[in-house]
Amino acid sequence: MTRQTITPGAILEIYLGEALYAYGQIVSRSEIAFFDYIGKQIKDISELDSITDNLLFIIPVMNSAITRGRWKKIAKRPLREIFLAPRDYFVVDEISKSIQIYRSSDDSMRPGTAKQATQLECAAVWSAEHVEDRLRDHYFGNKNIWLEQLREPLAAIL
Repeated sequence: MTRQTITPGAILEIYLGEALYAYGQIVSRSEIAFFDYIGKQIKDISELDSITDNLLFIIPVMNSAITRGRWKKIAKRPLREIFLAPRDYFVVDEISKSIQIYRSSDDSMRPGTAKQATQLECAAVWSAEHVEDRLRDHYFGNKNIWLEQLREPLAAIL
């Protein structure tokens, strides 16, 4: 696998097995936007524009997915405004059961509510394999074990 650098705006091709691909875009040093697409490999780069309008989710991902070449950089596009906005994630202290809202753009924390947290992703850095599982599960209508585990502390509060 070819070593790659983290380049905001780079489009990533993610092989999911069985000739299925998903695509994402590097948003920041750790966050990746994943597009609502699973299907055949896109051969014509101009086809990317039709899928990059449909955002599925944005989450922090381990850099090794990119730097070790597991997810191949295939193009570069400007980042959309929505990707440039600050993103919040929830954190649950399992002892006190308190909820904090983490803002990735400035690493700040503030108190939050369970209602706010249900609308957010958990503050966790995903491995490439777990993201691939999540994408497959989403498209095949299965619950994702990794997503469920991250939400368990929140569910215990609700």
